[in-house]
Amino acid sequence: MVEHYSHKIQNAIQKELFKANSSIKIAVAWFTNDLLFQPLLLKLGAGVSVELILNKDEINCSADNEVDFDEFVNAGGVLRWNDSKQLMHEKFCIIDNKIVITGSYNWTNKAEYNSEVESFFYDENETTEFYNDLYEKLSLRFEQVKSAFKNNIEEVSDTMSSNNEAFFIDEYGVKYSTDRKRLIKVPGNELHIVYANRPPVLYSSGKCPTSYRIPDGVTSIEDYAFSVCTSLKSIYIPNSVKSIGKCAFEECHSLTSIHIPDSVSTIGERAFYGCEDLESIRLSESLNEISDETFFRCKKLKHINIPNSVTCIGDRAFGLCINLVCINIPESVIAIKEGAFCGCERLISIHLPNNITSIEKETFSLCRRLRSIIIPNKVTSIGEQAFWFTDLTSINIPESVTYIGEGAIGNTLLSTIYIPIGTKSKFEKMTSGWNMWSKKIIEYYGLDDLLKIVYDYELDNAWTDEFGAKYSQDRKRLLKAPTNDISNYSIRNGTKVICNSAFYDCFKLTSVHIPDTVTCIGTSAFSGCQNLTSIYIPDSVLDIGTLAFNCCMNLTSIRLPNNLTSIGNVAFGSCKNIKSITLPKSVIRIGKQIFVGSDNLPTVYIPVGTKSKFENLLPKYKDKLVER
Repeated sequence: MVEHYSHKIQNAIQKELFKANSSIKIAVAWFTNDLLFQPLLLKLGAGVSVELILNKDEINCSADNEVDFDEFVNAGGVLRWNDSKQLMHEKFCIIDNKIVITGSYNWTNKAEYNSEVESFFYDENETTEFYNDLYEKLSLRFEQVKSAFKNNIEEVSDTMSSNNEAFFIDEYGVKYSTDRKRLIKVPGNELHIVYANRPPVLYSSGKCPTSYRIPDGVTSIEDYAFSVCTSLKSIYIPNSVKSIGKCAFEECHSLTSIHIPDSVSTIGERAFYGCEDLESIRLSESLNEISDETFFRCKKLKHINIPNSVTCIGDRAFGLCINLVCINIPESVIAIKEGAFCGCERLISIHLPNNITSIEKETFSLCRRLRSIIIPNKVTSIGEQAFWFTDLTSINIPESVTYIGEGAIGNTLLSTIYIPIGTKSKFEKMTSGWNMWSKKIIEYYGLDDLLKIVYDYELDNAWTDEFGAKYSQDRKRLLKAPTNDISNYSIRNGTKVICNSAFYDCFKLTSVHIPDTVTCIGTSAFSGCQNLTSIYIPDSVLDIGTLAFNCCMNLTSIRLPNNLTSIGNVAFGSCKNIKSITLPKSVIRIGKQIFVGSDNLPTVYIPVGTKSKFENLLPKYKDKLVER
């Protein structure tokens, strides 16, 4: 089978790259498209063999190129440079020896906007054999490199000889400043590596320690201090340390865990970049910022708690943390930068703090399993490809949003887009020309409407109490009532939301205690609870959802909260034994049929002076309204 593409070629290639199970072989003249490069790194992390053959010229080797070929090589990729005088014009990719992609499309940023044509050959044996032979011939011509820019390196052995600074060196060979307050470098000759058109990098050669205890009194761990200490497994950092420099533990592949004392307020960019075995880290309670690429490519990092002192998460701070499944972001965070969680493919859900004002470019791009997210009401912009290539099935767009970048929700599983009531024309205008509004659009009143929704994956990963009731991991949402058909149940204190259908058809339930932390009751939350006779709803509850108590046949009394603002349609439908009900003054929104089928309801009590208001809200029941 053969398919041809003349637009959205980048997306088509990405889809096939993500399907790769065993091998990817690419021969293209130029490669500058980071969105095609990142899937290669992800596949390397998953054990797929990835090979590149490229021209070694000013385009691929430019400092402006977003693609980092050294990162590719360090991740286990095979790179061959065409360093001959004759440019290579081949443009093809072979995936799993079954799929061939070829045509006029170079893997560059500009190519996406050119008039290009690309052909995709599926299980075409002759075509696959032809391009495999061609790739083999190119492989024989060009030698595999261990460093992408090794021909542009200057090595300066022992930087001590290049300046007049004196040092203290301990019995393990670790270098300190003479006052012993700055840890400068672990043992080994230092290499000052200078790339053409790129900033210099300081690395260490020689053998580094497997464990080390930094002595009390040290106040700073300097830039690159443990960089590329591939043998380092454990490190003790004393409470005297106040700062950790950039790239301090970069590429410490054997480091599995680290405890950062609360005295540390600053951690430099790329401090733990490429610490591939790092599984756990305890961050300082004094930390101000998660700097750019601090934990980039920490492949085994699964959980992390960000302390309340942090206000900013930097560019690609957790990029390509492919096993990160849980992260706690406190309300103190006001900024999350570009690509902060790009490529966190096991991240299923995440809570965004209420004070952030923008979701930057590619923030959650390539988070393949991300299924739900609630965007806070202060967000004004959603950047390009912010949620690109995720498993989002629904998303909310608050009224505050004034800009949505191209591809922000591209390549997702979206079936529902929630927007505030009365804003449909605004968002259609904002995204004019996009093919996104064919999706199902639902208008919502507020964030509580979204918090009521329960997804299947949440039930699979729920916290379960001793009675079998299922709660969200933060214990703030009751997802599902106990499964053992108990007659009496007390909802856990601290719960804020009783989710949609939480007690649906719990026909043995006779009484339930709702704590005064609950703010909303979801759609059909108690629908069909036929033996529920009475219920007390605390004043903390602001919203009772559609069909919330529908078909509660034996419900005789219900106390509505004094601060209630909203009652959904058919909320008390077919509650045939309710004799009277009192509506509080605070109510501003009521469904038109809230008492449908409740034939025995003779009186609806309302506060004195509110009759005209409730006649407008409940025109069908105006003859039953009584002020008192």
